Amino acid sequence: MPKLLPLKIKEKMIKEISSGTSINNISKKLNLGKSTIYYYYKKLKGKKYQESKFKSDLSRDEGEILGIIIGDGTIFHEKKGGHYNIYVRFGIKNKEYSIYVKNKFEKFFNKKIYLYSDCKDKLRLLIVSKKIYFYFKSFVDYEESKKYSTIKIKNIENLPKKFKLGLLKGLIDTDGTIYQTKDNRIRINFYTTSEKLKDQFITILKEFNFKYGFCIDKRKIKDVNRRTHNNNKCYSIYLWKDSITPFIKLIKPFKSNRIIGPVG
Repeated sequence: MPKLLPLKIKEKMIKEISSGTSINNISKKLNLGKSTIYYYYKKLKGKKYQESKFKSDLSRDEGEILGIIIGDGTIFHEKKGGHYNIYVRFGIKNKEYSIYVKNKFEKFFNKKIYLYSDCKDKLRLLIVSKKIYFYFKSFVDYEESKKYSTIKIKNIENLPKKFKLGLLKGLIDTDGTIYQTKDNRIRINFYTTSEKLKDQFITILKEFNFKYGFCIDKRKIKDVNRRTHNNNKCYSIYLWKDSITPFIKLIKPFKSNRIIGPVG
């Protein structure tokens, strides 16, 4: 239970809730934590975030969703408020992609997803769901304090090919780059600080006969808590020239749209 609020603040908050103001806007107006507002929202209107109904069949879309979460997502249990949260963050310049992700998540999870401005240059997608939280946790393993450098996919050898195709797409569209050089050649790279994920990514490339190379770069890496780590290795995996066109045709990355247009 959150701490007691001054009567005037509580009255203002209740009026805002009753008038249909969003939790995000109430938080900004009254300078209150969202978990506190959500507590009173439940008391007034019942549970806001109904658990979604979805069924996993290890589809291509599921693989893409997991790749997005691995690349740009955060899943955590807010012990103080008791909420199970899933965030995906985007740069403000990637608004088109953020809407694409929002629609994909809503369709699969059969649940309303919230997308809002996190700060001047960031957008954030928010899901509050215990069921979806544990759904993602069933796929990935990592050390809580070092997610990006330790993350790996559980039982990847047992996942179907269609799922892995989607996984490649989600990973490239979040932690990858697709760009055109001055001499009109297309380059595709994937970056990760997790050695285990690097190995798994390469294994999938081999499975689909994509030719690749990789290099290791030591750089200062900022984690989700904005702490800087000097000793992390960044693995850069790149596709060979002969594999770029087959990769784009098979994987259909969102990032390739701005270069060659949507792929089939």
